[in-house]
Amino acid sequence: MNPFRAPEALPRRPWLRLALGLAGLTLLAWVARHIEWHEFRMVLLNLRWPWLLAGMLLGCAAMGARAVRLTWILAAPSGFTKVWRAMALGYLGQAVLPLGAGELLKIGALQGMLRIPAAGAAAGAFLDRLFDLLGLAVLLGILALAGVTVQFREGSLRMGLILLTSLVLALGAILILRSRILARGDSRARRLVEQIASVLDGLRRPAHLARLLAAQGAVSVLDVSATYVALHAFPFGPGLALIHSVKLSAFLMLGAALPLLPGGAGTLQVASLLALRPAGVSTSGAFAFSLVAQGTGLLLYGVMGLAVAFWPVSRPGGTA
Repeated sequence: MNPFRAPEALPRRPWLRLALGLAGLTLLAWVARHIEWHEFRMVLLNLRWPWLLAGMLLGCAAMGARAVRLTWILAAPSGFTKVWRAMALGYLGQAVLPLGAGELLKIGALQGMLRIPAAGAAAGAFLDRLFDLLGLAVLLGILALAGVTVQFREGSLRMGLILLTSLVLALGAILILRSRILARGDSRARRLVEQIASVLDGLRRPAHLARLLAAQGAVSVLDVSATYVALHAFPFGPGLALIHSVKLSAFLMLGAALPLLPGGAGTLQVASLLALRPAGVSTSGAFAFSLVAQGTGLLLYGVMGLAVAFWPVSRPGGTA
């Protein structure tokens, strides 16, 4: 799978791409205007690198847990290595390409490496994202129970819930109405429905669903742990409670869902400010955290993604 061909898969809507890119740059410029650059420099000079390295290792563990979850979703128990490789390419795409192109790259890699239909790979990736949203909902629930204020507009939250509910209902409808679609639809529709339903069928088995929920629990714990440890690399980190790491993890997930620019530039900065400023962290400190998070992410995902891209996959029959 060649990650440098991923831009060819982006929608051919240059004006839309330009508008979204400008939106990301506007967010980044808005944050940069409020930075005290001397304080920003001092935060970076006082970084504690062992904590940062430990946070990166926990982030890698979270990525591994996500690969296990996706392997189970796709019912490919012997394909963990290939799923991990596909995810590494997807993360590389997210880091260097705009508009969430990394997700397209991951789906294409899953299709090619696991030899599964495109609709099945897309359904698996979509279901994987739904579990991430479930994890986000749990984090937001923890914040609500702890009385932590989350700065969301009511209309935006309502729209998100409506969209999520619609997507879940659509998946349920595919499972419930599958027999009718297969009986009456044309050959292409029948093939697509069968490919998607084959991925969703596993959710009907309680043991399989419980295993996926356990994997999601592990992902959420590792995400929050990585954030908590990484925050301790900064001068302000030891003064923050664990609940602030939960809040920051939730906001980082929300920021990652809006990848206007490569690496989430702009949205990640705003997410860091919204999560850390109410905890007493200065704008410069929050900005420093966001840039270090982006830099370490680019380094980590770049190394893994490029290693996967240039390390041939063994094919059946011994060819590379």
